[in-house]
Amino acid sequence: MKRRQLRGFDLNQLNSVSNLIGVDEVGRGAFAGPVVAAAVVVTREFLESRWAVAKSGRINDSKLLSAEQREELWGEFEVLAAEGRIHANHGSASVEEIAELNILGATKLAMRRALGGI
Repeated sequence: MKRRQLRGFDLNQLNSVSNLIGVDEVGRGAFAGPVVAAAVVVTREFLESRWAVAKSGRINDSKLLSAEQREELWGEFEVLAAEGRIHANHGSASVEEIAELNILGATKLAMRRALGGI
């Protein structure tokens, strides 16, 4: 049910705009290591596509996926991007940047880097 509610929310947002950008981070709660963010731009056509209907539920929470599943999905995103169906990018902030900016600042930096590539 949650998957349908999220897709419905996203589709509703597209009533007033042509594209929707999603940004999320991973690694923010980790004990050590970089923080990584991803940004994806989608259209109503994509959200109504067979791929999105079938697989959107798998990407609700990356913590529920194995590293192999995340890599597989990123590969699919790269194919979708090469086909021009989505635009996707990722950015990161290093351990040194986390120490300098704090985790919130480093998270925002990673997100800006991800957005800068789409």
